[in-house]
Amino acid sequence: MMKRRFKKSMIALMVIVAMISVTACSSKKENVKNNNNAVNEGSNTGDNTPNDTKVEENVGNQETGGILDKYNTLLKNETDREKVYGFIGENITNASEAEADQLVSGIIGYEDTYEDVDYERLYAYKNYVSDEVEEFLELMYENHQKPYMNEKELGVTLDELLDRAEEFEEHIAEFPDGITTQHSYDMYVKLMDAAIVGGYDKEKKVANYYKGDAENRIDGRAVDEYMKFLADEEDDDANNKKVSTNTTDKTNATKTNTNTNTTNANTTDANTTNTNTTKANTTNANTTNANTTNTKTGTNTNNNTNTTNNTTNNTTVNVGDNSEEQFDAPITRSIVQEYVDLLVKSKNEITTAVEDFYANLNTLIADKFGM
Repeated sequence: MMKRRFKKSMIALMVIVAMISVTACSSKKENVKNNNNAVNEGSNTGDNTPNDTKVEENVGNQETGGILDKYNTLLKNETDREKVYGFIGENITNASEAEADQLVSGIIGYEDTYEDVDYERLYAYKNYVSDEVEEFLELMYENHQKPYMNEKELGVTLDELLDRAEEFEEHIAEFPDGITTQHSYDMYVKLMDAAIVGGYDKEKKVANYYKGDAENRIDGRAVDEYMKFLADEEDDDANNKKVSTNTTDKTNATKTNTNTNTTNANTTDANTTNTNTTKANTTNANTTNANTTNTKTGTNTNNNTNTTNNTTNNTTVNVGDNSEEQFDAPITRSIVQEYVDLLVKSKNEITTAVEDFYANLNTLIADKFGM
């Protein structure tokens, strides 16, 4: 009897233990399931949950900065320039415009000087960069193809030097705070130094590139080129003024009477005379021509008004008048004008005043650019 009871008790105990074990396992499984659901909710990439978007954004940001990060590391550690140019070629076509600009800027800083850059290779990528960098590459590519200096001799003519200087001045004016501004300014200074100073060094007994028959004199042909440069600027601007003025006169002629046509012809004659006078560097020619035109036009009020407009336009095209900054490159023009004035005064001789102009040229350029 006791054995049977003991046996029943043992069976009951075993049943209870088994039930407790089953319950514990069920709870454990439920907890694991809940934990797995929580993890999946925070890291699931199969749907468009907010957490998924953040992860994708982070990955995208890392990819965007990857090109420049690798490039900067390459610039710091790589000594083989070919590998740097190779990196640019491999990545610039897939880069953003801002990144492409930085790729170009990086190689300019990597080389010993900005003039040592292989602009022929970079020029091939001009369509991937900003307008500023594209224009700079075009200007430097021109110099790369035909350098302004060959060792210690000029590689281009005087008028080409002045034209290139103008182009760089216009670039600086258009992009005064760009990533190529300083390089453009440095190039401008070198071009103007070659065009004006011409390698002259009295202490080292180095003659000016444009030396004439005498040792201490500028060749008259060079002075003619300087004056032609100024006259070409004047002719271009005078022609623009004439087109604008004549158009206005024709409009007024329709509103008044046929006699105005005669007045317009006289005014055009006055402009032609003024252009010739300007080449002769006669400052007061504009006022004289204007008065003559008024005499020819008589008392017609509208015609006198037109003549007055012509007089105003003519007074802004004097070779020495730079107040309106009407030309694309007023700084270059004003420097050449100052130099020509000195040469005319000294009869082309390199006087002390001319030497001082040479010595202070860089300071003069810096002041005019505000650099």
